[in-house]
Amino acid sequence: MATENKKVEVKATRPRKRSRNFPKVKKHAPPDNEALNALATSLESDIKNRENVNNLIQKKIIKKPALQNTESTNLEQQMKTDKLKMKLTNKPSANELYENGVLKHKNVASKLQNSANDLEQKLKKDILKKNIQNASGKETE
Repeated sequence: MATENKKVEVKATRPRKRSRNFPKVKKHAPPDNEALNALATSLESDIKNRENVNNLIQKKIIKKPALQNTESTNLEQQMKTDKLKMKLTNKPSANELYENGVLKHKNVASKLQNSANDLEQKLKKDILKKNIQNASGKETE
């Protein structure tokens, strides 16, 4: 079998220029009264024949409008007060918190618990430092 080697000549071509023949834009004439009147009458007939809002809601084309702001804010306020009342009625007593280990000091007010804990930690650190100093002082003697 003989294979033929053919040389293919490729001519370099320029890319085509895009046509710049845009359509000419005509200046619009002011609308005539007849066209405006026809448009107005067609719009009026469309408005008269449009469907009722309730029908659109039933067909699920539009959603039911939300509560008005005053009703929704009153409802939200009532829900917040109910939630707060519920939390206050279920609030554990100080004895229960002490028994569960939440409060460390039984005779200290709840607002002062953190300060009492901090003071207790600092007091323990001071005692440990003094004990270490005393122990190191006795070893050197």
